[in-house]
Amino acid sequence: MQFKLLNLATGLLAVTSVQALVIPTSQASTTGVTTSLNNLLAQITSSNNVISKLKSGNSLTTGFTVLGEVTKLVASLTTASTTLGNAPTTTDTTTQEKVCALVKKVTDSATALLTTLNAKLSSLVGGLLAAPLQIVVDLLGTAFSSLQTQVQINSPSCASESDDSFEVISTLLNTLTLTK
Repeated sequence: MQFKLLNLATGLLAVTSVQALVIPTSQASTTGVTTSLNNLLAQITSSNNVISKLKSGNSLTTGFTVLGEVTKLVASLTTASTTLGNAPTTTDTTTQEKVCALVKKVTDSATALLTTLNAKLSSLVGGLLAAPLQIVVDLLGTAFSSLQTQVQINSPSCASESDDSFEVISTLLNTLTLTK
């Protein structure tokens, strides 16, 4: 009898432990969104650090480094947009505030990055890598636009504030013309 009770207790404990590990869908989606936005923020910060340390001048090293960093940014932006697009619209205030705060950090960091990028790219206008750089800069603009759309859909409460920031980003991207 004691053995059966022990098995029953062990089984209930195991079931309870497994249930504790199951994350509700909305929480899992929120976690995915915040993780994705945090990863994007980390990539923007990392790229800004790399690009800001580059020497100005029309060198292949500068061009290839910028090309690599902008490509990474496009990938991170695409992942964040996809994650937001697959997540249900956030309805609770706490989640919306968390997402909005992260979006603000992302847009603020992106603005700083694009200012740095603009300064470095001005020396690469018309260079050997101008055409491929222009392509990735255009892709970067598309990726930011996609992220803006997903923010509007997923977190409408912060769309109006973030729209202004995305407009600044769009303006900065439009000034990055590398081909003559």
